[in-house]
Amino acid sequence: MAEIDTYHDQKVENFSTITREYLDGEIHFYKQVLHKLKAARRTFDALRFGELSRSPRQPSRYERDLEAPKLNPPPLPQPCPHVYDSASMRPVNTAIHKGIGALLGKSQPGRKGSFLGRMWAE
Repeated sequence: MAEIDTYHDQKVENFSTITREYLDGEIHFYKQVLHKLKAARRTFDALRFGELSRSPRQPSRYERDLEAPKLNPPPLPQPCPHVYDSASMRPVNTAIHKGIGALLGKSQPGRKGSFLGRMWAE
């Protein structure tokens, strides 16, 4: 009985420690979020908001494209032809078909389809 009580006490203590550490981490995280929100809010206070209209505006990184648009962009690179061609897979596929056919004794070389389909169909 004492072992069960000790185990239970340790489990409660571990759960308590884990929960406190998790909540402390959440509090720290949301303090950082609150700090950033307050900094963003200060940007729109009357004094600073007025400064924004008087100071030179920072150009957007997309404005350079408006001045000199790229009307004829270079074509996107295409993947190598072997990506679309299944020829590189044929030897492996053939070996699997022949291997399964040898195991099951039902090899049909002209037949296409999944080798698993052959096992379930017959």
